[in-house]
Amino acid sequence: MKRKIWFIALIFIVLFSCCTSKEKKEARKDYQEQMSETSELLRDAKNAIKKFQKSGTIEDYEFMSSFLDDLQDCLILDMENLSEEQQEQARKQNDKIEQMKETLQQWVDDYAGKVDLKLVKLDDELIEGMHSYPMYLARGTKIVLNMETDKNITVKFYNADSKNLLKTYAQKQNIKDTIRINNTAIYLVELSPSTNQYVNMSVALLSEDVEQIKLARKKIKTEQIEGKPNDFRVRKIDGIKMTNMFLEPKKITLRSQGKAIFSGNSRSVVAVQIPNGTSDLFFSLRISTNEADIKGDGKFCENMQSSYKTIKFLGLPIYSRQGNRSSLIRELLNDNAPVREEEAYCNMYVITNPNEAKKFQDKVSASEIKYDIDRSELGTQSCNGCLSVRGLKTIYLCFENERFRYSNYLWLECIAAVPNTEYITEKYTTED
Repeated sequence: MKRKIWFIALIFIVLFSCCTSKEKKEARKDYQEQMSETSELLRDAKNAIKKFQKSGTIEDYEFMSSFLDDLQDCLILDMENLSEEQQEQARKQNDKIEQMKETLQQWVDDYAGKVDLKLVKLDDELIEGMHSYPMYLARGTKIVLNMETDKNITVKFYNADSKNLLKTYAQKQNIKDTIRINNTAIYLVELSPSTNQYVNMSVALLSEDVEQIKLARKKIKTEQIEGKPNDFRVRKIDGIKMTNMFLEPKKITLRSQGKAIFSGNSRSVVAVQIPNGTSDLFFSLRISTNEADIKGDGKFCENMQSSYKTIKFLGLPIYSRQGNRSSLIRELLNDNAPVREEEAYCNMYVITNPNEAKKFQDKVSASEIKYDIDRSELGTQSCNGCLSVRGLKTIYLCFENERFRYSNYLWLECIAAVPNTEYITEKYTTED
């Protein structure tokens, strides 16, 4: 019985020793990892101080400050299963960590508010039209606005979140002012020159609070959005309103010359009624030797409007009632080119006179008909294009298949483009 008791006790002793040995082994492994990690962190913090000491920039100041948080929770606390020598080394490492935290805090406190943080900096920059510069500022922050220019310029300072105009400097050449921020929000400095001119300007931050400095370093995302006449900082642009001329694509069959002898017609005339005020007619023509529809048919107007919206919000010149719009139209049409088949083509004639269109329909030779030679095209493949229709009530798009063997199938879509005034504004958000 005694042997049995001793045997059980021995087993417990062995198991306990094994568990203790395992715990010590794991503790020593954790200790080695912690010593390595904290040594690396201390080295990086020391280098960060040296880098800031050399550069004095806000970026290096913030990088140095970040080590305060990194060192906060890296003390080696679990020493129970360490040897006496390891415990002593761990205590020395903890002392180094505490000393580094004190050193870092001293550097951060000494240089808070003294770092050169320019939120906006323009060095002899040419300003054409209105420009705005967003920034994120915390309550209690002070900023200094300095500006010099050879010509008068109007500067406005807004709270973009509350949409309030806080200060206006009307028609000034020199500005020097300190502004105290009462609410944490996105703010704007807006420049409105009367003519194109060169500007020297800086907006500098005055703060002794590290958190205020970090907030001011946040990046602001600017997004162009559609606006209404009375919206905050809305501006007018010359734009276009696009209207689909057909409820669905015009589907046209042009019989081959050989087949047209027996049935059907190798010619077709489409009369397009032009709405009042229309300046241009956009068209998309898909030609095929196959009668099947494709998914893209019927979406020309929708796709053009989508492309136009994208271009508009890129801040590019949109549309001018006086002309100078060819680059915009070219980009819109290129973005929405129809599928092209190499062996599918026909003649397209643009006619503005109803009598001439009637002649074409009656199969009078094209050489005897008055058509717009500059905008008509022989042997055209699938394409899209723009026709100036200002002042016209009706335009006739006339198609002819001169091929003897192959019939052609056409899908025609048209959009009326009417110049109109549009409104856009800006939406500001902070990036995390």
